Amino acid sequence: MQFGLCERKKVDILTKDIVKLEWSCAIELESDIEYERAISLYEAVKSENLPSYKGRAELRSLICNVKSGTIDTSKEQRIVNALDLKSHESLKDDLAYRYACYLLQSTRPADAEKLLKKYLPNETSLLTLCENIYIKESEKYLLEFNKKIKSVIEGTMTVAEATSFLQDIDQYKAKISSNLTDTSSKFNSYKSKLESYILRGMFNEEQYDKAFDKLIAMYPAYIENDNQFRNVAIAALGVVESGKAKEKNPEICNINLAFCCIYRQVVCEEFGLYFLG
Repeated sequence: MQFGLCERKKVDILTKDIVKLEWSCAIELESDIEYERAISLYEAVKSENLPSYKGRAELRSLICNVKSGTIDTSKEQRIVNALDLKSHESLKDDLAYRYACYLLQSTRPADAEKLLKKYLPNETSLLTLCENIYIKESEKYLLEFNKKIKSVIEGTMTVAEATSFLQDIDQYKAKISSNLTDTSSKFNSYKSKLESYILRGMFNEEQYDKAFDKLIAMYPAYIENDNQFRNVAIAALGVVESGKAKEKNPEICNINLAFCCIYRQVVCEEFGLYFLG
């Protein structure tokens, strides 16, 4: 259907009047906390592609989504795009502030901090809140970490649990020390204590093959250190006596033979084992 110039102008005027009415209704609905209906009208306004309303409608629609908590991945991307619009500064500030609060309520301080530093760098109260959340998160991980250390001290943690704990210790360090800096220097000592705890547990549970592998990994130059060599040899002898020597490297038999030749009688106080050469 073809429209003449006059008809086209009439359609444009009518469209603007409809959009203006929809905009006014959407503002009232938003004020009445009717966010879903307001969003529907804002989206209708946006779909008309009128330059004076399109950007504002997108921002107000997203503000309503944040107010109602109806945020998903696609809306988060729309928020990022909307905040980079070239105009409507007050609406963008409103959206950025509300979205930052939403992120903080969702325990996403890193995302909130990034948003605030880019769009609202003067919102020091919210930035301080981000720091407080970081600290509380670190304190939570510190409490969890200390409970596990207590289990090690009391000897109630299994070898499997201690091994898993040792693998996670660097993650604990990153999460705790980034905000509680006075804790950083302690983690290396905890690592060595956990290594010893795991080894003692392996010997106590007669897991000699695992103890042997761990000692070899920890002390590749064990032959140059009497204590390290003795501990490796104890594990090797345990593997031999348990009948698992064939499953292991022939090095076990060589270590066991050398150990018996060098030591006539050894008492290893650390692991509570007694040997006759």
